[in-house]
Amino acid sequence: TAARSVCRRVLETYGYVVTDTYTGDEAFTMLSSPKSPQIALLEWDLPSMVAPEVCRQLKAYFEETPSGKVRPYIIIISGRNSINDISEALNSGADDYLIKPWNQEELAARLRVAERTIAVQSELNNQIRKLQDILKKHNLYSDIDALYAHAEHDEDPSVEKKSAAWELLMSHYKMLDSLQKGIDFPKYCAKVFTQLGIGKAVTKPMTQECLSNIRYQIWATMLLVRQHIWLDIIYEISDVSAERFFQKFIMSPPTSEPETREMLLEMMNVATNAIRPAFTTDSSDITIPFPAKVISRKGRIIPFPTAGHAQAFQIIIDDIVIAITVFEYRYDIIEKRISLAATGDILADSLRSPKNQNAIILKAGTLIGEQYSTKLKTFSAQPDEKQTMIRVVEQQQISRFCIPLI
Repeated sequence: TAARSVCRRVLETYGYVVTDTYTGDEAFTMLSSPKSPQIALLEWDLPSMVAPEVCRQLKAYFEETPSGKVRPYIIIISGRNSINDISEALNSGADDYLIKPWNQEELAARLRVAERTIAVQSELNNQIRKLQDILKKHNLYSDIDALYAHAEHDEDPSVEKKSAAWELLMSHYKMLDSLQKGIDFPKYCAKVFTQLGIGKAVTKPMTQECLSNIRYQIWATMLLVRQHIWLDIIYEISDVSAERFFQKFIMSPPTSEPETREMLLEMMNVATNAIRPAFTTDSSDITIPFPAKVISRKGRIIPFPTAGHAQAFQIIIDDIVIAITVFEYRYDIIEKRISLAATGDILADSLRSPKNQNAIILKAGTLIGEQYSTKLKTFSAQPDEKQTMIRVVEQQQISRFCIPLI
């Protein structure tokens, strides 16, 4: 078509090598091949298979057959401009969406974003391969699994057992740090804590000594919606550092433990909100479904997840030491009948009134709890086969532990 010819000419002007396909089946075959293009522009209405379905099948293919290859960056081009169509395209696995008629500068800008994303993903895959080779070489997989398995079968894990797991993991956090998305996250946190106004914050690698006298754990969580990434941030601080932190900020010593806990919770909430831009500049891309929680080390401690990426370091402000650990893992969105949504599920999409789709009853990111049961029951009064389906995110390991304490 004329539109395809114009697009090809523009791409070649930018120096791209262009290969044409004409049906959805051909696009899937090419993009799933070992020598597939790195970037794909797909029109929505392809013969034999529409573009969102191509994206869904590619996503499933790369999840089922991991090869270390970077999945092609897909931009769907369409004249459809409704929110539902754009959401369907992005939720199917497309990386971007360009509405016709497009202009040359906008296309060029989006292609530059694609190139940057591919470069970061390629570097990430290289780092993962290097880390896997090192772990295999030193047989560390079995050592780490054994330590966690030992702790998970113990109802009241001792500090010594936790310390053993930490000691093994800490020696390899430098490598794990490189899995982050090109962000110097410790440096970013130091800047945030310096802005609290109690002194200049510096960072140091995590050590066993830093964790030996921890009294309080402050847990916060956030979801990166577009990337389907769950982040748990754990701040750990000793009695002595907590008291010094309080005194520097309030200009007087704490009078009770509840007062200390309240101050810690407030300060870490402020820090967590200030840290958000380190993960994304789009505020609408972040959901914080749970309030933060302070947990004392007197009882059971927060369990560590056995999957996902992690980064750990210390923030030091004069004589105050705060240990920070970030756990990052991907989450799945599950579709359920509304009557089967469990307390503790998180809405992946806003729940809208069946009579007025512009009326939002519960926003995306809402934690389903007792207070919303009445609203949900109004939807579940229909026969099962006609019940409203909702998409939810189920809780991860740390939140399942912390939520009953809130």
